[in-house]
Amino acid sequence: MALKFLNITDDTISSIIHVHRLSYLDDHFTSKFSNILLTKYYLSLADESNVLSFIAYEHGEPVGFVICGKGLNNNVKKFVNDNFVKLAMVVLLEPQFIVPKIKALFSRFSRNKSKWSSNAEVRVLSIAVPSDFQGKGYGRLMMRELDVRLVAERIS
Repeated sequence: MALKFLNITDDTISSIIHVHRLSYLDDHFTSKFSNILLTKYYLSLADESNVLSFIAYEHGEPVGFVICGKGLNNNVKKFVNDNFVKLAMVVLLEPQFIVPKIKALFSRFSRNKSKWSSNAEVRVLSIAVPSDFQGKGYGRLMMRELDVRLVAERIS
């Protein structure tokens, strides 16, 4: 099995959205995002300086992606701040998310730090492989690619 790995760009974002829709079930908060909001989300996470995030293709078909990088906490915070009203609407229209989001909000305030606080240099935020491709080694190959990228960036 030979996979082709591409950085996430405007040109690959539609494939990311496709894989996201096939990978994340209805009980995942981001599954309720519109395609426009998902596009903003992933482009904000995988900006041009982030060479660790990528999408994997086999025979031209997207089979998974990895969102990983430095500064992802700041990217997530900026996305939430920039899209607060839209995210609040998702929560209000999808009541199953109200309690978990309120708990997370209070938890952050009570600890006075971000949910994603860490001393780690790099954060893996998302690994997605559609169910049709799971159990076939795609995730393992994507982790090997991530390892190659980490070594190339001198991150241990």
